Amino acid sequence: MPSKNKQKKPKVVSVAYIVNDNNQIFLVRSPKWQNLYIPPGGQIEHGETPEEAAIREMKEETNLDITDLDLLTTTSIIESEKYQDGSSHIISFQHRARLKGDNQEIILDKTEGTSYKWFDPEEAVNSKNVEINTKEIIKKYFCGKKDENMSKSGCESCEDEKRELKQGWQRALADYKNLQKEIEDRKSDWVKMSELQVLEEFIPVYNNFKLAIGYQPSDFNPEQEKWFQGVEQIMKQFGVILEAHEVEEIETVGVEFDPELHEAVGEEESDEYKSGIVIKELEAGYMMKGKVIKPAKVVVSK
Repeated sequence: MPSKNKQKKPKVVSVAYIVNDNNQIFLVRSPKWQNLYIPPGGQIEHGETPEEAAIREMKEETNLDITDLDLLTTTSIIESEKYQDGSSHIISFQHRARLKGDNQEIILDKTEGTSYKWFDPEEAVNSKNVEINTKEIIKKYFCGKKDENMSKSGCESCEDEKRELKQGWQRALADYKNLQKEIEDRKSDWVKMSELQVLEEFIPVYNNFKLAIGYQPSDFNPEQEKWFQGVEQIMKQFGVILEAHEVEEIETVGVEFDPELHEAVGEEESDEYKSGIVIKELEAGYMMKGKVIKPAKVVVSK
């Protein structure tokens, strides 16, 4: 004959550790476990899956709707002295779960749970009021860890924040580079303007040298001739400086009048040139890097 123990069958149950947004775990004080705290749950009925049983038992015992069940492990408790039927063999499917919606009202089935509490994982592990197997599960799967779904949500949130920060940084970098380019362009413009301003003040002096040399007397003595040659050399040095800044004189006498290069201050009859030709330069004009900075004042043939 089979032994008495072999005639008894294990109880197969399904429980759920509900985790809230603060990573706290919902436990109930159970009269069947010497008023120790355990996760809610109950026996799996014929035709049910462990997940279906956990969802049903949770609703019956606590009035809570749960979702996102994740099987952590299965345990086997044999003849626990803490359980009301010390000779029982319990096989338990241990799940992690979350509340299906906020602000649910907790209504306990007083035969299964007389009170409840949200425990921090470390608090549960160190509490003398939590059942030993429950402590082991919490220590292994919850201490130092966040709820998986919360972690996913947190990671997604972090990724979104990282993307936003990266995009903001990229925009700031692009704005900075644009500002750098704008400043460089402005510096270049400032240099050109400063250079142009100096040259515009310098050119009249150069013109006066040219005019002065143009009135060279024919009766210079040797000493005066040396002085004149020295002044002429200074004027050439001025010309070298202008050339270094890409300044060139505008061509005048003998070329066709161009209103962009020449400023006509008079007209005269000419046997040598046809109408519209520059026949006399009154004041030199200059271009700098291909741009007119001072038009030449000229007389044009009729």
